[in-house]
Amino acid sequence: GEGYFQIYTADGSLVVDEGGAFASSKSVNVFAGKPLTLSPTVSMVPSASSAPSQGLYPMTIDLQFDQWATETGIFILSLDGNVLYEWSPGSFGANQRFVETLQLPYESEVIFRATDSGGDGFCCTYGDGSITIYAGNDAADETAVIESKTGEFQSELSFSFLVGPPPTSSPAVTSIPTASKTNSISGSPTITSQPSVRSLEVTVVVQFDKYSAETGYFIDSADGTTNYVARPLGYFQNEQSGKAVETFALPEGLSYRFKIIDLFGDGTCCWAGAGYYAVYEGKNIDDINSQLFFGDGEFGLAREHFFTVGTVQTLAPSVSSRPSVSPSFSPTTKPSISSSPTETMYIVDMTVKLDSKAMETGFFIASISDGTVYFDRPPGYYNGMDKETIEESIPLPAGQYHFALLDTGGDGFCCQNGFGFYSLYANANGDVLVFSDGQFGDAKNETFSVGEFSGEAVTKSGTNGLRGSLLHRQRNHSD
Repeated sequence: GEGYFQIYTADGSLVVDEGGAFASSKSVNVFAGKPLTLSPTVSMVPSASSAPSQGLYPMTIDLQFDQWATETGIFILSLDGNVLYEWSPGSFGANQRFVETLQLPYESEVIFRATDSGGDGFCCTYGDGSITIYAGNDAADETAVIESKTGEFQSELSFSFLVGPPPTSSPAVTSIPTASKTNSISGSPTITSQPSVRSLEVTVVVQFDKYSAETGYFIDSADGTTNYVARPLGYFQNEQSGKAVETFALPEGLSYRFKIIDLFGDGTCCWAGAGYYAVYEGKNIDDINSQLFFGDGEFGLAREHFFTVGTVQTLAPSVSSRPSVSPSFSPTTKPSISSSPTETMYIVDMTVKLDSKAMETGFFIASISDGTVYFDRPPGYYNGMDKETIEESIPLPAGQYHFALLDTGGDGFCCQNGFGFYSLYANANGDVLVFSDGQFGDAKNETFSVGEFSGEAVTKSGTNGLRGSLLHRQRNHSD
């Protein structure tokens, strides 16, 4: 068929007229609205020292590929998923260095995405690939580097960056010209200084069930008028039972809404996997002090959280910091933490016998009351420890907990791969909190409680304030 696509302005003017002959995709650039009359001295590719015209700013990408560059595709996207620039697989040659200056919306956050059909990035065995992004149009200016990464990834690498000059540039670069002076044809435009807004990094962690394509999340302003991060349904289609960890820059001091959604209305939990999510201020996801909030995967169609960047409270170290898992605690003592005399910690001894595919297995312990993760061993943590017996001691404050077991292979840790098991014991008196073989599918959830805790009823109880029970739910799910 003779396909084509066209774009018109409201007054009927044809601004894009393209034939339908292309491969998997095609991109064109078009300005919305009436074009501005520019001074001859104002360039559409502004220098780093001049204010951007028409809201655009030059950003230069410098890519070094390996010898299998034909496997690699490069995409520049807006946060809502619109493709701004695209180079599909097959666009690059073996060991090519590719340098290109792009015009991008000034002071916007955009996404750089690299894909590799070979699943090995562009590095290492076949060449030392790299990705460098510069503010401006000079790929030799080391002071203008915004992002620098190696080509070491698997099927996909995504990260976001802010369009504009580097933070160390002079204030004149970050000032915004007044609208009345942008089109001036004589002299330099008058600069109206704007207060600088400091950005802080926020890290989002999502543990998916085996239907990851059903799940997405968004970060908007608290009033819903501005979107900062968009991960729509289908974005994580290749993360089945996997974990996504992404870091974004958000303006400090503002209030935000985090919303996680699931297409089928069954969250990321239960029979399809023991999912969860958490948001941290900064990049250190091992520091409970920096955790803004946590949620389990049992959220149905959607769940929302409101938070403010830059207001993480400093809590008592013994209560909020991730407890050590060192097995050096005395087996006959219930230790208390000296920095917080009122907080008693109860030691739970965990034993896990792994099968011959140890890298598939992971688990975590999280508080049922507030979702705080006290112990996390994601799938892959025990890579190379096939058929070994793992023993760890975990200090926990009084409360009720989830003990969630995960297996990316969907067959637990048992049977033809070896007969595994797991157990949790009260360190002080040896009472059994949880014990079972490794025969389950993608995930299994257990609950237990420690200390003097009055909450939901449990089926087994022991002395010294330690109790345990089994929680294993199943839901119907349409493939």
